[in-house]
Amino acid sequence: MKKLIPVLSLLMLLSIQGFSQIEKGTLLVGGSGSFDWEFKESDNPILILLNPNLGYFATNNFALGASVGFQYFSYGESSSVGVSLAPFVRYYTNITANNESLKFFIHGQSGMFWPDMKNSPDDNGYFLNAGPGLAVFLNNNAALEFGLNYYYSDYLDKDYDANKALMFNVGFQTYINRNNK
Repeated sequence: MKKLIPVLSLLMLLSIQGFSQIEKGTLLVGGSGSFDWEFKESDNPILILLNPNLGYFATNNFALGASVGFQYFSYGESSSVGVSLAPFVRYYTNITANNESLKFFIHGQSGMFWPDMKNSPDDNGYFLNAGPGLAVFLNNNAALEFGLNYYYSDYLDKDYDANKALMFNVGFQTYINRNNK
């Protein structure tokens, strides 16, 4: 009997976890925005990112997708407005078994960007964006998301310095075809 109680407790915990998962086949549609402004004596770099996204939950709590981003970057006399394309991966997990409205997630993406440079030659680049986040579910199909991501970008022309930043992201996601339990 003493061995049965821990086994039953574990099964109950796993069933609660399963109740609030994001199911395979759910579509993820939404986006996020980020802002970075570095205070320096000269140049004062500014980076603004807007990233609409579309994803698909290939398994429970694990999404694959793509983001088409829009960015503005300013550094000294140079500035650019550009677009980016990047695949992403995202994994969600419950913070506690009793709270379905909060989920922790890890997000990672890497891709290319194509800037339209002013006062500098055009040059393509690549970026990496990864970090943890918190999804606050407003209902079963919509969530506000808050993340803290490490952002790294560099131009393919090595004459430019790489951009490295820790960015706070705010986003909104909808979960289409999610089971209403």
